Amino acid sequence: MRNHARLIAVLTFFLFNLAQAEGLYLTGGEIARNASYLYVGHIGSLKHDKLQAGPAYRVWADQAKYQYSSNGVTHKATARSIEAGLGSLFQGNPMSGSGFISLVGRNTVISPDDWASDARGGAITAKIQGDLVYAISNYYSSNLSASYVALNNSYWARLRVMRALPSSRSAGIEIIHQGDSSYSLSQIGGVISALKLGSVDMTLKAGARKVRGESTSPYAGVELGANF
Repeated sequence: MRNHARLIAVLTFFLFNLAQAEGLYLTGGEIARNASYLYVGHIGSLKHDKLQAGPAYRVWADQAKYQYSSNGVTHKATARSIEAGLGSLFQGNPMSGSGFISLVGRNTVISPDDWASDARGGAITAKIQGDLVYAISNYYSSNLSASYVALNNSYWARLRVMRALPSSRSAGIEIIHQGDSSYSLSQIGGVISALKLGSVDMTLKAGARKVRGESTSPYAGVELGANF
């Protein structure tokens, strides 16, 4: 456990030092019944002052709260993690995207405690993730994002199909599926992006989600991004 705490401290130091560099800054959150998610992140170029295609790094910190049922008991979990990774960005026509491999430090508190859970407590693990944007036409584009965390076999995948609107905005739908060895959920909702708050791009989303073993409920979220 001490080794986990030391490595998490090193990752935290690495995150805050890199976050002072130029690049893309991201933050946002999502809320639903019995669940919430908050994050802050930074992506920067390893070879250029400005973010562009080529080798890149990614640092991230987040908190997820959720609940699940196991053997007739409802457990509430809070997971906090930080990560630092290396990868590459590519850009072309009609396809662009990114891929990263990261080291993740995560601590999960479960109440009441679930000794059978692979996620409980502190752990250091690996994460792989990718993002692919494809321009279907002058008006439509698709965005497929996915990640996998070795700890607890956690996965997340999202498909967005967007249509261009006036003033560089776009709107469309998103379909999300995620889970691990203890739960799974699916979401579908509407998205509107490229709303401007000064130099910050804002994306709003809302829809319905279904957690295995629970009834369908609404969710809503906001995503903010800015290049500095």
